[in-house]
Amino acid sequence: MKHLISLLLFLPLIASSQHTDTTYYSKNGNISAKGTLVNDKKEGLWYLYDIDGTLAKEVYFVNGKVGGANYTFTGKEVDYYPSGTIKQIKKWKDGVLQGQQVAFYPNGDTLKTVFCDSLGRFNGWLKEYNEEEKVQRATLYLDDYPAYTEFYDSTETRREILIDHETKMVQCNQNGEPIDTFDYNPQKKQQSWDLKPIIYLYPDKTQHFHVILTYRGTNLFTYPIYNNEKGWHVIAKPDGTLINIEDSLEYSYLFWEGQRIRSYQFNPEKGYCIKGENTQNFLRETFSEIGLKPREYNELLVFWLPKMVNNEYNYIHFLFGEAYNQVAELEVTPEPDNKLRIFMLYSPLKKPLNTYPQTLPFLNREGNVLLEWGGAEIMQHPVLKSY
Repeated sequence: MKHLISLLLFLPLIASSQHTDTTYYSKNGNISAKGTLVNDKKEGLWYLYDIDGTLAKEVYFVNGKVGGANYTFTGKEVDYYPSGTIKQIKKWKDGVLQGQQVAFYPNGDTLKTVFCDSLGRFNGWLKEYNEEEKVQRATLYLDDYPAYTEFYDSTETRREILIDHETKMVQCNQNGEPIDTFDYNPQKKQQSWDLKPIIYLYPDKTQHFHVILTYRGTNLFTYPIYNNEKGWHVIAKPDGTLINIEDSLEYSYLFWEGQRIRSYQFNPEKGYCIKGENTQNFLRETFSEIGLKPREYNELLVFWLPKMVNNEYNYIHFLFGEAYNQVAELEVTPEPDNKLRIFMLYSPLKKPLNTYPQTLPFLNREGNVLLEWGGAEIMQHPVLKSY
C-alpha cells in the first residue's frame, strides 16, 4: 500500500510536464519565432526571425533562461544574413562562450575563427581571413590578452609581427623570415599615413568603369565618397573627366587617403638620395620620363615639395606593381589596356646615403589607361632613421 501511494503521488508530476510546438508571429503577420515550450518555457532548439520573416538566429534554450543580452544555454547559436547564409556560429556552455567560434562572409567563406576557454576568455589563435579564405592576420591570445600578432600578404606569407606588448614591430623578408625590429607606436599616425593617392582614368572612348579599392588599413577620406560595398562607379571621358554615378557630379580624378596597418617592404639601398634644394628638378624630370603629363605631376609636386625642399637630403624610393599592392590593391572593370600605379616613399635625412637607382616603368598611353600616384613619409625604418 505504501508503494502504491508513492506511485499515485508521482503520476501527476509526469502528467503536468507539457511539450508544445509553438510558433509566434509579429504584428505584420510574419513569423517571429518557432520552437518548443516545456511547461510554458522555451526549451531546446528555437528559430528566431527578423521582422521581414527571414531566419536570423538558431538558439538552444535551457529552461527558458535568458541572461543579459545573451541567451543562457548550453549548445550552439547560429546567426544568419538576410540572404539566408550563416553569419556566425557561437558555442555556449552554461551561458559562457566556449570552444571554437566562427564568423562567415555573406558568400559562406570563413571570415574569422577564435577559441574560447571554459571561462569564456580568448585563449589561442584568432585568425582573420580575406574573401579568398587566405589568412590576413593571426593574433595569439593568452587569457584575453593579445600577446602576438602576425600580418600576412595575399599569398599567406608573413610580412610583419607585432610583439612585446605591441611596442615592437618585426619586419619579414619575402620568405616570411624576420629581418628587422623597430619601435612601434600606433599613436604616431603620421608614421603610417598614405597621402593623396590620386587615380586618373583615360579611356579611348566614353565608358563606364567600376573601381574597387582593397586597402590594408582605414580609409580616412575619399573623394568622391567611396561605397564600401559597391566601390566607385564612374563614367570616364577620353580627356580624363569623370562623372560619379552615385551623385552625378563631375570630378577630375578619384582620391583617397588612409592609415595603413602594415609597412611597405622595400630595399633602402635602392632608390635616390637627393639634396633638398634639388628635389623639385629631380621629381619633375623623373615623372616626365616615366610618362606623366605636366598637369599630373604638378599636382604631386605642389603637395609634396613643401615637405621636402627644406630638408638636408631626401631619400626617395618608388613603389610599383606588387610592392604597391601589398598595402593597396585596385580592381578595375573593364581592365585597362595600360596602367601605372606608382607610390613615392621618402624620408628626410641629415646626411647622404649611398644608393643605386631603380629601374622605373613607363606609362604606355594607348587604349584605356589608368594612372595612380601617391606617397608617404617613412620615419621609423631601421636603416633610414640612423641618417
